[in-house]
Amino acid sequence: MDIEMKKYLTLLLSGMSLIGCASSDDLSLKQNILPLQTEVCCESASHFPWFRLQQNQDLDFELNASSPVNQFDGSKSYFSAFTFAQQSGLVEIRLRSLMLDGEVAIPQVELLDSEFNVVKTIDDAFTVKFSDAFAKNRYELTEKVDTVKTPYMIVYVKTSELGKKVVVPHPAKIRAQESGEPMPIVTDPTYLASNNGHFSLSVETITLSGYNQKSLVEAKPEEVAVVQKPAQPAIQAIPETQSYYHNAIRQAVESNNIDKALSLLDEAKALNIEGAQEVFVRAVNAK
Repeated sequence: MDIEMKKYLTLLLSGMSLIGCASSDDLSLKQNILPLQTEVCCESASHFPWFRLQQNQDLDFELNASSPVNQFDGSKSYFSAFTFAQQSGLVEIRLRSLMLDGEVAIPQVELLDSEFNVVKTIDDAFTVKFSDAFAKNRYELTEKVDTVKTPYMIVYVKTSELGKKVVVPHPAKIRAQESGEPMPIVTDPTYLASNNGHFSLSVETITLSGYNQKSLVEAKPEEVAVVQKPAQPAIQAIPETQSYYHNAIRQAVESNNIDKALSLLDEAKALNIEGAQEVFVRAVNAK
């Protein structure tokens, strides 16, 4: 990082210290409103930043201010878009939305056909699962998907639930119920329904599709915030990808998420996306 950029970051981080004075409710309200103030990423679903899944895969990802935004059910939401493996037929997916830091994204899923028409919307099928050896408190969905009929999947937030309080039993109460012991006097964890969320997705291929039975949109650089070692992205950047990274870097700086902005900047450089550093510097300077 050059001297000029360090100077801007120092000034910006000094200003960020004032944010600690804001209440958690204020910050939650701000993050829930943010997608409404953000332009949609794409003209149509065919232009979404699709992430190509493998036949069998486990991955973690987030929906936050660095995610693309689009209109769903009359309201804007962050989203992640996935395309199933070309040779997968019937697959079983397990999607979890984790309850962390007093917040949770109540998820909604759309399954699309090869022409990007919504075939099925999944929302009420999610159930609340309590913390166990596999994951923390979460919303969880297990679903079988015929990927020949619906090769595309979109995960976004159920905006009608924003601000809702989700209360789950304290682990001590669950243990007492299971063991028959007296019920302890403890406070149940409460989570606020948010536009931001931490997700895990598991895909298992059960049957294979026939050769060339399923055609998919051309793979684009992996633009989902996946918490695992990603495959080597394509070097050639397309205009949509350039626009996505420029907007994501600006939004990360504007929301004072400098670590995310720098991470996006590194990704953009790796993809040979022109103008990414200039966008970052201008965004910091504007702060």
